[in-house]
Amino acid sequence: MKNKKLTKIIAVFAVLLAAILIFAACSSATGGDSKQENGSIVPPDSQNDNALEGNGSSNGQPEATEETKIIYTVHMDIDTVDLDKTIAVIRGAMKSDERTDKEYLLSGSGYASFTLRIKSDRLDEFIAAMAEGGKISSYNKTARDISIEYYFNESKIEILETEMASLIRILEKTDDIQAIISINTRISQIEGELARINTSQKKYDSLVDYSEVYITIRYVATYEPEPEPTTGEKIASIFGGAWKALGKVFEWLLYALIAVFPFALVAAIVIGIIILIKYLKAKKAGIPFTLRRTRKNGRSARPQTAEAPAQPVYYAPVQPQPTIDTPPETI
Repeated sequence: MKNKKLTKIIAVFAVLLAAILIFAACSSATGGDSKQENGSIVPPDSQNDNALEGNGSSNGQPEATEETKIIYTVHMDIDTVDLDKTIAVIRGAMKSDERTDKEYLLSGSGYASFTLRIKSDRLDEFIAAMAEGGKISSYNKTARDISIEYYFNESKIEILETEMASLIRILEKTDDIQAIISINTRISQIEGELARINTSQKKYDSLVDYSEVYITIRYVATYEPEPEPTTGEKIASIFGGAWKALGKVFEWLLYALIAVFPFALVAAIVIGIIILIKYLKAKKAGIPFTLRRTRKNGRSARPQTAEAPAQPVYYAPVQPQPTIDTPPETI
């Protein structure tokens, strides 16, 4: 009776442990999407803007329904054989609602620089147009996700406005001079804080809607051809690519092992409990414990062995009996 209770307790504990492990695995799988990556260099014609620079922790992250706030920044160097043509291409690619924040032109220097504000929804279109003005020798596009800071400020503005409305209602009902002074002081503090946060939000809105583009133009007599890679460089590139591919294979194998581990752990626990239950039953019945299947009478079921083939039976030849001729009887 005692062993039966112990078996039930162990079984219940195993089920609870398995449920906790599965729940933890599911939670970790669905909660790992807040990771943010650093910006990286991409080619001018690339449409991949997934490299983001994020600040802050994942606490307070906006819901999926909220608009993501991303600030794009582009740095570009252009080599040209016709400086005036390149400048004309830059100005011609800009729309009427876009602007030049800074422009540097020195006659006869063969050098020019621009700091532009281009609408983010047509940034890739503008960058592609720059290829008509010369050879893009350097290009860097970064993206910074400010969604956490932006929506945190939005929540803070709402809280401060609610507090101010409550203070104004109290101020209209009180006659206490000391309370009036304290309330007015707090209202002034809230107004100052709201002004600071709203200014920050306007700056964020401007940077999100209009990306910053820094262009440096350099005059060259002729375009330098791209150097042909040597045989050694080609071999090194292929060898490096092979190592990277091998690393990716091991990386995905590691991910697979991590994904399977919780289920393997639960299976091992369940198998261990089954073995423990069998051991307790065998101990109670007073028979030796074995992992093989047992019959109802407690004896181990052994595999049936094939019967030996029947041996042939040899018979000794029968010796013929000699016959005796007898004379016929006379009547």
